[in-house]
Amino acid sequence: GALIALDAETGEELWREDTSSPIYSTPVIVQNTVVVALPPGAESLLIVYNQSDGDEIWRYSLPVEE
Repeated sequence: GALIALDAETGEELWREDTSSPIYSTPVIVQNTVVVALPPGAESLLIVYNQSDGDEIWRYSLPVEE
């Protein structure tokens, strides 16, 4: 999957971050960050990106039920 930020006025792509699997949820914007969840599988992740440039700030591995 990929997370893509677009300019609201022009539609121009501002940045893109490819993910290891499809994005599982609607991205959430919180205090200039973008939070996404990757689906359960080998591991399930929450990843937080900088809203302005797409740099990854942190990731958290969620427990996966077996």
